[in-house]
Amino acid sequence: MSSPNDPFYQKWSSRSFNPRERFDAWQAALNASHLGWALERNQRRGFSAEIQLNKLPDLQVVRCVCQPCSGFRGKREIAADGSAYYGLLLLHKGKEEVTIGSQTALLEPGDILLWDSTEPIRFKLHSQVYKTTVLVPQCRMDDALPQTRALVGKSIDWRNGLGAVTSAHITTLGTQAAHIHPLQVHPTAETTLALIATSLGSQETRAGDATRAKFTKKIKSHIEQNLDDPDLSPVTLAHRFGISIRYLHQLFAGEGRTVSRFIMDRRLERCRRDLMVAGPHRNVTETAFAWGFNDGAHFSRVFKKRFGLSPRAYRLSKK
Repeated sequence: MSSPNDPFYQKWSSRSFNPRERFDAWQAALNASHLGWALERNQRRGFSAEIQLNKLPDLQVVRCVCQPCSGFRGKREIAADGSAYYGLLLLHKGKEEVTIGSQTALLEPGDILLWDSTEPIRFKLHSQVYKTTVLVPQCRMDDALPQTRALVGKSIDWRNGLGAVTSAHITTLGTQAAHIHPLQVHPTAETTLALIATSLGSQETRAGDATRAKFTKKIKSHIEQNLDDPDLSPVTLAHRFGISIRYLHQLFAGEGRTVSRFIMDRRLERCRRDLMVAGPHRNVTETAFAWGFNDGAHFSRVFKKRFGLSPRAYRLSKK
């Protein structure tokens, strides 16, 4: 890669090479700018690609335009790299397929994907692409956002909000980094890292919210299926799902009622339905016990408080 007068700015183009040599030259340029990769051999002559590499403190911003190709980072390539990085890939044009572990993401313009240089990864360009990759040392990124690793391999949409601001910043940085005064590179790098960490953090929060909502739904489903168990309680639920009672209560904080209240309300609702459809000869105590209550007097009190009538009076009103 050429670096005319500036060690922090390098540019490479396949046009500088004989058509027969271009793909091999591309392999070398890719490894020099994006860490080590093994490319799957492309037999076409005249392969076309361009790279612009800008080095800032703790950041490398790499702009890349290239024709369809595919490759991977395996154990050999990972072992050859001396440091661990996160790669933040922002796709501007084209389509790229990235596989990390069992996760495969098909990226389209505007999508972001975070990859880990210490994990095997495979990519395939389905068309000519234009993309920007920001390489950040993992120790630096983890300091700024400890939960960064949870987002590795996930396609992220930064088309709106702060994500759009960060995408625009990265895109502009890729075109203007070579023109930044040496005295401004440190604050530029810090600003960039802060934007990336904040945007990823908001994404992780949304993902965490979705995960918690899914987990809460699973617990509610278990409650519904076990309302007839008199031992059903926050303690048994926490034990069943391998979580602390405190975390269980945190999951239900958005419900506006405690876990115990939720269980009670669902039991009362089941009893109300049974009393409404059963005949006047249905034993109220049997109905209560069938849905996990173990004290008839207590059941009558909480039922009347909830529905305004005693269980017997409610049953008779629905004759």
